[in-house]
Amino acid sequence: MDLVTATSSWTPSPTLFLSLVFLHLLLLAEPLLQLLKVLALAIFSLQFDGIAKNIFVSDKGLRHSTILEDFYI
Repeated sequence: MDLVTATSSWTPSPTLFLSLVFLHLLLLAEPLLQLLKVLALAIFSLQFDGIAKNIFVSDKGLRHSTILEDFYI
């Protein structure tokens, strides 16, 4: 009796491979985009806080001072 060895000749199509790569990139990109959004909001918030503080100080006629300057004055 002759033995027939089973060989698999199935290879994934390039379309399937590219779609899996694209899906993987989307899954990686979504958390990175969320991180960038959070960082951008934090940076904008810090800049806006600094601008608001400068406006408040200039409106009141006060000057910027550090804690050490307040301690030694």
